[in-house]
Amino acid sequence: MPRINNKICRIVALYVVVGCLLAVQAEALDCSGSDLYAPQGIFFGSGSKRTFLWDQKAAEWLCLQIYMPVGWIRSEWFDASLICNGDNCTVTPNRNFSVGNYWWWLTTWSNACGYQIQPGGKILNFTVAPCSSPALYWPTGSSSAITITPTFKWAASPAQWTQLQVASSHGIVFFKWFDATICTADNCTVKPDMLLWPDNYTWWINTWSETCGYQVQPDGKYLNFTVAACTDPGLVLYEPIGGVTVSQTPTFKWKQIGAQQYMLTVDRVSGDNDTIVLRKWYNAADICNIDNCTVILPPESPLPTGTVYWWLNTWNDACGFLAQPSGNLGYCSIDYIWKDLGIIYTAPSGTAYYPSVIYDAGGFGNTRSKYAMWYTDGNGAAFLVTTDNVSSWSTPDNMTGLGGHANHVQVLYDANNFGLGPSGPKYRIWYWDMNANLYDISAIATARSSDGVHWNNKTALTQDPAAQLVNGAGVGWNRGSYGPVYLFYQPGALNTGTDPWNHSYVMYYDGTTGGQEATGLAYSTDGLYWHAYTANPVLPVEGGSAWDANFSSYGTVYRDGFGGMHYWYSGGITQVGDGIGYAYSADNGMTWSRRHNIFHISDGIAYRSQRVYTPSVIDDGSGILKMFYTALGNTGGLKKIGLAVSPP
Repeated sequence: MPRINNKICRIVALYVVVGCLLAVQAEALDCSGSDLYAPQGIFFGSGSKRTFLWDQKAAEWLCLQIYMPVGWIRSEWFDASLICNGDNCTVTPNRNFSVGNYWWWLTTWSNACGYQIQPGGKILNFTVAPCSSPALYWPTGSSSAITITPTFKWAASPAQWTQLQVASSHGIVFFKWFDATICTADNCTVKPDMLLWPDNYTWWINTWSETCGYQVQPDGKYLNFTVAACTDPGLVLYEPIGGVTVSQTPTFKWKQIGAQQYMLTVDRVSGDNDTIVLRKWYNAADICNIDNCTVILPPESPLPTGTVYWWLNTWNDACGFLAQPSGNLGYCSIDYIWKDLGIIYTAPSGTAYYPSVIYDAGGFGNTRSKYAMWYTDGNGAAFLVTTDNVSSWSTPDNMTGLGGHANHVQVLYDANNFGLGPSGPKYRIWYWDMNANLYDISAIATARSSDGVHWNNKTALTQDPAAQLVNGAGVGWNRGSYGPVYLFYQPGALNTGTDPWNHSYVMYYDGTTGGQEATGLAYSTDGLYWHAYTANPVLPVEGGSAWDANFSSYGTVYRDGFGGMHYWYSGGITQVGDGIGYAYSADNGMTWSRRHNIFHISDGIAYRSQRVYTPSVIDDGSGILKMFYTALGNTGGLKKIGLAVSPP
């Protein structure tokens, strides 16, 4: 019995061990079935292959089974050692999948798990959808919300690239490809860089993707829309209008009409683009409140003087560019508006008058301050003072070499020695020689200097007998002369012909009958021998009861950057010092149109109540013109130098 019992125990123990080993092996091999990964979901475009993916479990052989509602389409066994890599199994059946819904699963076999149909009940489905175009949403119809820069919107799709095309009644006006970055999960939106003028439009899309390829307007979908014409917004101009006189930096004001931008145009002659002096866009957010828009021109951007017209063009997204809405046109007279700052220089002794002021940014070759002023005392002495601030002046230098009879001086400076070589002068002066015969050309003299103080080569001017500056006769506006008014030096001149501006030196000069004084024009090659302009005087006396009826001379001729010329001159009825006037020339200073009186002894200003004249105007690049003038008040009997600025 014991022997039998031991044998039975050994057999039972063996079966137990084998059973345990098999159980452990089955547990290690995992017969639960693979997890299915792909394909699943929706795919677009029929006729393409699909790759199937699942994880590797115990199966040694796998049967991929694919089913459609219309019937079986695939059932094929695969050797796991050939399609699996230890983690996953992959197979791409040699079959193109058409449009439809698909289900797939696995049947497996292994030594450990045997034959298993759809182990674990695991199954996936996927859909092959047709390559149709997405729905188009906007714009459509004739909504007032459709602007000239519309935003286009359509449903999202699997397309990797979408081409938007827009056609007007005249043909295609826009086509461009956009990638999928313009799309969210639901919609695609794009605002093309284009302008659509009022018209009827049609739009559609073409698409491209790897699965569907290039599709031209798939399903024939398109939308129509209309961009309506904009109505006149009713723009109203407020100022300046009606021909009022304003400064060179005027304020422009108009009604806010909801435009996003306004373009301000200022023109010397209405509608002539060749004479436009300002054209600039302004953002409404910067210049407008709820009612009005205002633009104030800065001092560094002055307008030219004269009559100007101005108008506005507008822009907004809804209507685009509107040229001169409402047809409004404003006009005004632009003028130099001067602010008198009072007396800025008093001579240490005696009179200071007839200033000739030059500004040089380089300090005249770094030899002195940037502002230099030459003046005379009325008794034949001439002086030079300098400053960097036009308020604190140097001690006057008494000029030499002019014979002690200099008056009404005019000085020019040229860093290049007036083309006369290294030994040539830096300064040249022209003046009235009080010791000469008033009724002879020798009444005007000239000299040269290297420093503006010590002068040499004092010489009386000579003139062309056939074109006389001074005729010396008993009558005539130019019987005599009290000297120069203003001079220009033009180093590049050709020195040919009778046009004064073709010559190196151009001089406006005083002509007198012995009682009245007017302004003439002359030209010269060397500054010594002169020819009178044929149509003199260029600014005659006004006559009648005008404030400058008998005197119009001594001042500054200034050329602006717009082709205009300006003459601030001395004038009066009983004397040349009654006031300062302004004239304008549009023909290169050949003829002048009087505008108005700027300062007058009747203004009620004590320090210039007896005389105010001889304006010397300079442009120092600051955007503000400076006028130095002679002033004589009620007390003291001595003339002094005043200063005015424009714009104020």
